Amino acid sequence: MALVDNIPLTHWRFPEIGQVKLNVNGRCIRSSYIMGGGGVLLESSGSWLVGFSANFSVSSSILAELLALEHGFSLAWNMGFRKVVMESDCLEVAHIISKGFHTRIHRILTVVNNVRFWLARDWVVDRKFVVQEANMVTNFMPKLGSHSSKEFKT
Repeated sequence: MALVDNIPLTHWRFPEIGQVKLNVNGRCIRSSYIMGGGGVLLESSGSWLVGFSANFSVSSSILAELLALEHGFSLAWNMGFRKVVMESDCLEVAHIISKGFHTRIHRILTVVNNVRFWLARDWVVDRKFVVQEANMVTNFMPKLGSHSSKEFKT
């Protein structure tokens, strides 16, 4: 995941013409360990294309972020987008999806491998780390997902 000029993005930026922006977010409610995740796809003008939220059952915020990323990539690909700017405010996920990271936790490993599979497809994905304030568009989505009885909603 890239930083702009070696610093994270501190505000939301429009994607270039011909690109879409995928902002994702995942959270885990501490008292119950229920995970929620979500994201939005926005066109170059900043207009909303589609959003999603999901209840990912029980685990951790890292896994919630990874699952949101996996769902976001699947949605972008299935909608036919091949130039994507992906933004996340979870630096840990940036490290986890890098090729040098290994884990023995099976559920995380499975999702990491799925995300790597999406990244290896024939498309351009520009990954960016942003501060939470630059990812505000997705802050509500994990909360909505974690309180939902459905696994995935668009």
